[in-house]
Amino acid sequence: MSSSNTVKGIACIWATKILKDALHDVPKPEVARKCSIDPEIWSGITQSIGLLNSCKRDDIDISSLQDVKSQLDDLIKSTTNQIHTLPYYQVTSALRTIHSESCILRSLLDLAFSDLDKDDASGPKWLKAIQRVDMAIITSGAPGEGRLELAQEIIQRIQETYLTVDLTSSSIAFDVPSQLDDDHISRWKPIKRLAEPPSWEEFSKMIQESPFIVEGYANDWPALSERSWRDHLYLVSAGGRARKVPVEVGGDYTKGDWGQELVDWEVFLNSLPRDDGKTLYMAQHNIFNQFPALRSDIEVPDYVYSSPSAPQSFPQYKPPANADQMAMNAWMGPKGTYSPAHTDRYFNCYVQVVGYKSVWVAPPCVSRHMLPHSSEAQMSNTSQVDVFDPTRSSELPDWEREHAVAALLKPGDMLVLPPGWWHAMRSESISFSISFWF
Repeated sequence: MSSSNTVKGIACIWATKILKDALHDVPKPEVARKCSIDPEIWSGITQSIGLLNSCKRDDIDISSLQDVKSQLDDLIKSTTNQIHTLPYYQVTSALRTIHSESCILRSLLDLAFSDLDKDDASGPKWLKAIQRVDMAIITSGAPGEGRLELAQEIIQRIQETYLTVDLTSSSIAFDVPSQLDDDHISRWKPIKRLAEPPSWEEFSKMIQESPFIVEGYANDWPALSERSWRDHLYLVSAGGRARKVPVEVGGDYTKGDWGQELVDWEVFLNSLPRDDGKTLYMAQHNIFNQFPALRSDIEVPDYVYSSPSAPQSFPQYKPPANADQMAMNAWMGPKGTYSPAHTDRYFNCYVQVVGYKSVWVAPPCVSRHMLPHSSEAQMSNTSQVDVFDPTRSSELPDWEREHAVAALLKPGDMLVLPPGWWHAMRSESISFSISFWF
């Protein structure tokens, strides 16, 4: 059996999976109208279900197939635009579900009817199928029971058929210094460091008071040992070929030349050692939803389940509003990537996995000195003060000399931050970090 016939047969099996609960899982047309979805293109959902139900038949009308694909393309475009432009709290679960189902169904149509609808100048159908399913994961999170697993399985099967990674070739480790001095942060008082992880009771007390670092907390993680994230080929194979990831273009999101793009996972990894003037930074991305193989390389700190109370300095604290009350994100970039001083609403266990990162921290009481951007802007939690600016006066202002602390995070270190504290970060080498908001 040819590879194309194999993929077609598998697509019909996947279609059966998705159709078992599609009719009651997918939002009904009246819900779609509330999401500003044009009723004329909504029929793409139901018609694609009908086509996939008969994907093993040979009498499919090619014109009807093209019409349904066009309707799904319009649905994807419409829902993507809404998700990207609406405030986060207005992006409903129904809107995310419509986007995700449209991406998955559109890809299944390409795979199931690849013999009827040939490849065009934009590339092979299976390549575009991977990219659409990636959008279901990145943009809307592939909500719904079993949908994320289905999306991951679709991508994995396509990669196994068309895009194997040669694991016998020699791998290259990212060039990261074995040690780095911290003279550049000596002007500030140091962040408190612990040589051993604190007890549960000690941790619960300390996070109410101030930030601290647990040295070498993650030294035993596979990501720092047998499945090292310094291994370029390992990271390529964990994601597989033809994957897209969201990145920031430019080192600082407050600058005019900053932007966002989707780039190939391999292209992003290959860019990290280069100094070609174009900085790509993967910031605040749940990479584990996309690349589940990497999830077994890390361990969620038990501390994130400590259910802390709101600190006096930030009484409005609430944990993340998901089932786990915890959010994991990856931060991966080259030397020089910079997160300006800002505040977050959550407690944070921030683990340095690869490379070194300078960290500057100050309590909420200094907010009037931080000159945050306009309260009407999305950057109202971000300061206009560049604390790492080399042209700043060597004499620190009184408030900063009294309250600010700093440190150099090395691989394995875990920084613990209370909510509402100002913090700025700068990569001093290629740097991979994982944040656990709780």
